[in-house]
Amino acid sequence: MGNVTTASPALFVSPSAGDLRLKATAAVAIDRVAVIANCPADWEGESRPQGSAADVGADEHSVGAALSPPRNFRIIR
Repeated sequence: MGNVTTASPALFVSPSAGDLRLKATAAVAIDRVAVIANCPADWEGESRPQGSAADVGADEHSVGAALSPPRNFRIIR
């Protein structure tokens, strides 16, 4: 889906708390990758894309109401 492994923490809502949703100011990652037909939703189940293209990474920036940070997930390296 177009992941970036060297992303700046400034792109995310609260990386130290594990909240890796994109900030509205993360223009370098929002609407930057092609839509994949068999990937109509992000990992939270929100439809993608929400703009002219899909966002980089597993989470689509939501332009709607604020969501709570994701819980109970593992990061596998």
